[in-house]
Amino acid sequence: MRAVVFGQSGLQKDAFLEEARGLAASKGKDFKILNLGDRMCAIDSGKRDPQLYPSLPVYERETLRNHALEEIVREVKSNPKKDYVLNAHAVFRTDSGLVPATGASLISKFNPEVVIVMVDDFHYVHRRLLQTPYAGLSLREILEWRDQEIVAARVIAQELFKAGSDLQSRFFLLARGHHPRVLFRLLYERDKKLRIYASFAMTNATPEELKRINEFKARLAEKHVVFDPAKIVERGMIALAGSVIEEMAERVGAAEAVRKAHGSLIDALTKLDIEHPNFVMRKSFVPTEVLPGLGDLVYTPTDRDQKQREDQIAPALFDPYTYPLDEINALQAAVDGQIYSRDYLLIDQSDVVCALVSAKPDGKTPDISAGSQSELSYAKQTLKDRFVVWGGDMSKLSPWVENKKFVFKTLDELEKALDNRARKRSTPSAH
Repeated sequence: MRAVVFGQSGLQKDAFLEEARGLAASKGKDFKILNLGDRMCAIDSGKRDPQLYPSLPVYERETLRNHALEEIVREVKSNPKKDYVLNAHAVFRTDSGLVPATGASLISKFNPEVVIVMVDDFHYVHRRLLQTPYAGLSLREILEWRDQEIVAARVIAQELFKAGSDLQSRFFLLARGHHPRVLFRLLYERDKKLRIYASFAMTNATPEELKRINEFKARLAEKHVVFDPAKIVERGMIALAGSVIEEMAERVGAAEAVRKAHGSLIDALTKLDIEHPNFVMRKSFVPTEVLPGLGDLVYTPTDRDQKQREDQIAPALFDPYTYPLDEINALQAAVDGQIYSRDYLLIDQSDVVCALVSAKPDGKTPDISAGSQSELSYAKQTLKDRFVVWGGDMSKLSPWVENKKFVFKTLDELEKALDNRARKRSTPSAH
């Protein structure tokens, strides 16, 4: 087995890979972790800080990287029966922006069977980077890096494995918050177990509904590879920023004293003669525009956020975060766009989409979320199997759930159907 695991800095991939390696050992498997950055450091005659490699001149950086990879390839070829996982970056972050860190022609020499790209919430990545040369990166730059890491890794996988079904069973996006067994199964059992995208509505879910969602995911994960979109929870911070702005705007919108103070500020600035041909001052007081620039958002990860994590994570990452409120609010479009593209990628790499449908407060009407509807629709367009759990009246289901043959009353019924689907797999094993 040979695999490449990509991901931006700030993920602590080595630690997660070690967790998966320990799990593999308990199951009679063993793989060696090869860190491309460490190999570059080992052969660097200047013994420079590896964190500075992205800023080296292009020729010097690529020469160092190529020599390190050639050394890795020689080791792998000398031990053909041993399993290896290469830990690398698909792109580097430099002072001038993002640049390719490697390419398919180089990675092909390693001859990987599978390519995985890991991601994590932007605020966790930001906090991990504070003690590194990347401490000055903005949250938007971290989001851009994450997005480009996925794009570059996918391009490399497409060149290695070509497009089509082969790519969908050999390229995977994986959130770090998953249990290390998911990585283990992708390395060793990806063609033996069903790969399932779990679809459910968590927004405004009651404690009882959350309990049912957790049982749904846990039951699926007992036998299968489950991709859980809720392992990335950063949207909660964006939502909090929006609600804070709305609440503050409502409080001050009708306050005459605030409007007078704002008018006095505009008058004072006007008297300072700060006119500029490329600047027009906004004289009207619009709370939702003015207030976000006046303060910071304090966000503390919720108990639900913490319970979503199945990996080992430093407790300090759950301490409160303080960011400029306008900066967080401005990230909404980027975060939402990445949710769409990330969730569709997770469906692409799955065999089945399993959706759990809850009931509205009346206990009879299905409450299928817009997200689940979109996911089921995309799964249909991409010819994926769609299994739905709904315990109520079938006639009340949304038209998005058009195949009642694959609607199940209970999790037990769903499990039996998945077992039958798994037995029908005809693809060869990973080995």
